[in-house]
Parts: sequence; C-alpha cells; structure tokens
Amino acid sequence: MNRAFPWVLAAFLALVLVSFAAIGCGGESSASAEAPHSTTTTATEPTCPPALARGWQKLADQIDAAVYCPSWLPDPLVGRIGGQWEGIHSVTKEDSYLIGFIWFQRDAGEVHVNLRGYPGETKVPSCNGKPCFSGERPFNRGLFHTGCGGGPTGAGEKSIFSLNTSIQSIGEGNYGRLGAEQQKRYTDANVETMFGEPAANGEPDEQPGAMPEILPSPDFGKNIDRCWTCRSMFMQAWGNYGTAWPVVHQWLGVRPDLGRGRLEFVPQVPQGQSSVRGEDIRLGYGSADVLASHTGSTYETEITTSWVGARSVEIGHTLPRGIRPVSVVLDGRPVHHYELRQTNRGNEVTVGTTAGHHTLFVTA
Repeated sequence: MNRAFPWVLAAFLALVLVSFAAIGCGGESSASAEAPHSTTTTATEPTCPPALARGWQKLADQIDAAVYCPSWLPDPLVGRIGGQWEGIHSVTKEDSYLIGFIWFQRDAGEVHVNLRGYPGETKVPSCNGKPCFSGERPFNRGLFHTGCGGGPTGAGEKSIFSLNTSIQSIGEGNYGRLGAEQQKRYTDANVETMFGEPAANGEPDEQPGAMPEILPSPDFGKNIDRCWTCRSMFMQAWGNYGTAWPVVHQWLGVRPDLGRGRLEFVPQVPQGQSSVRGEDIRLGYGSADVLASHTGSTYETEITTSWVGARSVEIGHTLPRGIRPVSVVLDGRPVHHYELRQTNRGNEVTVGTTAGHHTLFVTA
C-alpha cells in the first residue's frame, strides 16, 4: 500500500527560524454539476512529486505508517529526503520521526522547516510531562518558537512568539477547527496579553492594547519584567494577523476582491458559539455588516453593504464537513441554483446576489 501521502506545508520567512509540524492545505478544482439544483466543487487531491516520493515512501515503509510528503517548501528548500537541504533525519524506536530541512546564508538569514510525526498518537506529545508545542498556565498558552526535538540542543525553545501563535490560529481555522482548544486557544493567547494576561496578574503584559513579540513563556518570563535592552519588541503589529484574519476572514467569511468588483461573505460560526457579528467592516470606500448564526440544523447569514463598489456579490455559509443543504432560502425565496464547495474547513454553500441587505437561511 502506498503510504506516502502529500502535504502542502505552510512555511515562510527569511531571517526568522521557523520550526513546526506540517500543516496541510487543499487546492482548487473545476466545478461539475452534481444535481439539477446545485453545483459541487471539490478540493483537488494533492500528489507527492515523483522526485520526492521514493524517500517518503521508504520512511513510510520503515515505520509502517502514513507520512506527510511536502509538495511545497519555501525557496530554496526542496523536501527530498537525502537531498542537499535535509539537515535532520531521526526515527525513534517508537517510530516517531523528525525530518528537517534547512538553508542558511551568512548575513542573509535562515529558512528551517521541521516535519514531525507521532504515528498512532491521538494526544499532543509532551516533553518529560511538560507541554511540547504550546504553553500552559501559569504562562501564556500560545505556540512555542520551537517544539520538542528542535532547537540547538534538541530540547526545543519554549519562548512563545505572538507571530508563531498567529500562524497556528490561522492554520487551525483553515481546517474549520475554531473551538476552545483549537483556534480559540491561540487567538485568546494573543488577545489576553494586550488586555488581561493571567501571567501578569490580569494586567496587560506591556502597554494596554500592545501585543509584544514574545509572550510570557517558560524560557523567557514576562516581557514587562525584563530590562529595557533585553526585552522583546513591545508592539508586534504582524501578530495581529492572528486575530484580525480569523475573525474577519474565517468567522465572518469576508472575502473582498474589489479590484475585480467581487465580494463574498461565507461565514463559519465557531464551535461553542451560536452567532458571530461584525459591523462597519471597511471595504474600499464603503463598509459591510455581517451577522452569522447557527441553531440546530439552521444556518443564517445576514449582510448589509454600503458603497462597496462590487458588481458581483456572493452570500453563503459554511456547514460542517459531510453535511449537505436540504434547503436554501434567500430573502424569503427558495433558491434552486446554488454552489456547494467542499473545502478543508467544511462545505461552503453560496448564492449569487447583489450589494445591499440580504438574509440567507440554509437548512441541513
């Protein structure tokens, strides 16, 4: 059996050492008519590049388990086991594995990607009984800079960066994992440090509203307690990527493409909540209000746009994966032609409409 499954790794950034477990994402595909009243689009099944498949298949055979083949890594890295960029190749007697790729150039920076697998494990691994990838109380609960097995000594680097935490929150959202111990864990980790950090006795870790570069961590402590020249940046603007994008793009589903006159609203209500609302969301010279709610088998999306300049507007809702719509009603009228997109985050039901005020009900 072919056990080498493909995985597209989200990795980035020169000048920053990034070491993390692989996070996958799907691709686009062409639409095909499935029923008279709907069009279904399914994410394309990714493939492991032939040049990489042999090495990953050998690893899969060695541990007798599925592994992840990275079909993309940040330039100049190539995910070929045994290739010039492979810097770590470790398989334990328990068949967990760590495959690392690294590029370094003096005075230019470093790109470092680790792929870590724990076949058969259903719980997040720990290091000697302590958290392996993310913090726990009394510290912040965001993502460590480097997890178990990484870092210069192999012990990890247990400093919680707001940027790493942001990326993890968005990665969770890409798969519809919006719940308390999923995306919300990481959005909360970045938010609390600005307004009420438990590790800082309920006060902000720095100035109120400022998100530091490094959050209260086992290897770092509290930013506010460190000397002026040995603390991290007190205001890390790009960390807010992990709060604004999940809320506006993933929860409220706002997808502007105003340069082409297009605008979509395809929200997804986080697990554990019944609704999510955003008001006066800036879009070009105009704005939009969005309300999404979920009660039982009914999903509602209400939008109001003003001066957004969009010629094409789509309104929709994201259902859990495997759930299909039974009825779709827009502004009180049944809809017989809608699109159903099967994505990694769930099944997106969308209907074409116009700018203005509209309400969509989807019953599943």
